[in-house]
Amino acid sequence: MTPTKQRRAGEAHHVIPIPDPTQRTLEVLEREMTAMHEKLDTSISALGNKLDEAMEHRADLTEAKFLTVSQRFDLEESWRIEQKRDSLDSLAAALSAAKEAVKEQTNASEKSIAKSETSTNEAIKQLVVTFTAAIASVERAVSDLKERVVSIESQKAGAKDNTAALYAAAAALVGVVALIVAFVK
Repeated sequence: MTPTKQRRAGEAHHVIPIPDPTQRTLEVLEREMTAMHEKLDTSISALGNKLDEAMEHRADLTEAKFLTVSQRFDLEESWRIEQKRDSLDSLAAALSAAKEAVKEQTNASEKSIAKSETSTNEAIKQLVVTFTAAIASVERAVSDLKERVVSIESQKAGAKDNTAALYAAAAALVGVVALIVAFVK
């Protein structure tokens, strides 16, 4: 290279080299800027591609998550339907068992009632036999008392006191017989 000559411009004493490197510097600067621009374009394009890939990957993950959630909802719904079906089956079985239990209870109650009626009828028959015997005995006693009253009246026509007592006794016996008859019916 040749030695540079310097020029002075004005009073500020600016030094401008000769030949002027501005043009050369501008060319280098433009070349470097173009290279840098190309590198930036390549980097931006690569980043755009990576961003697109990341977004596609993210969309795939999101879709997979939504698919998993949808499957979970489907699983929960099928479980709920199965639980409902099981509950209905259990309820139907319980109602059927209750119906059978009521039927068995009704049969047992009917047998118990029939047995109780038979027992009551037998007890009533026994009471009828007992009261019939008691009434017959009272009737004999009343009949005997009537005969005695008649014989006493014929012997003692004037004994009104004894007759009144006998009538009172006879009336009492008739009252007892009437009570027994009323109780039997």
